[in-house]
Amino acid sequence: VSARYRVGSDRNALKQKLILFKFMKHLRETIKAPEMDLTIGKSWAENVTIEGSIVTAAEGDAINTMFITSCYPGDGKSATTCAMAMALTQGSINEVVLIDGNLRRPRLHEMLNQDVDPGLTDLLFGEATVEDVIKPTVTSNLFSITAGKTEVDAVSFFRSPVFSDLLARLRQRFDYVILDGPDYLGRSECPFLATMFDGVILVIDYQNTRWKVAKLVNDRIAAVGGRVIGAVMNRRRFVIPKSLYRVV
Repeated sequence: VSARYRVGSDRNALKQKLILFKFMKHLRETIKAPEMDLTIGKSWAENVTIEGSIVTAAEGDAINTMFITSCYPGDGKSATTCAMAMALTQGSINEVVLIDGNLRRPRLHEMLNQDVDPGLTDLLFGEATVEDVIKPTVTSNLFSITAGKTEVDAVSFFRSPVFSDLLARLRQRFDYVILDGPDYLGRSECPFLATMFDGVILVIDYQNTRWKVAKLVNDRIAAVGGRVIGAVMNRRRFVIPKSLYRVV
């Protein structure tokens, strides 16, 4: 994403379409270390406005389920998803469930220091129940559903009644349901997933993702009926003094 979108006339248009969530470097480092307590310190206070940002982006509609995707693998999507889920539980009574929907490259069980099974795919063949796969984490009010050990075709699984029924049950039980999905350009299940959730959040690697690619993904999500409610500019650098971004 070029710096000119931050300081030029196009910045206003971008700001209308994307919500810029600020995720602190120290939190990403904490999430990457499973042995550490996944709690959020006082320095995270400025980022606990995420829920307000989601409500604003919803324009009056209820946003209870969110699909998190990125343009490419390695954009920091899973770490961002964890941070977002944790922030939504802070200072509130919200109960949040985090689902590892990246079945080919599951990561959340490592970040949360949990077993990969029983998990999502184990539901398909009756090897686990819904209650079996919902696991508490060390963060209060945050639960997870790991990927599972059963090998399945991702497209077939997400199109199955098993997953749609699970999503419906989670929607009733939790305040927020967040799916850490695969990268959008690389997986054929993503267009279908984009239509199943109330909103889509796009994680963009600021340093390596071109604006045209980010816009392409945004347009493809919109073309299938998905709704991008915001974006996370990950690994960004300030090309002008940081304080000026609040003015520009």
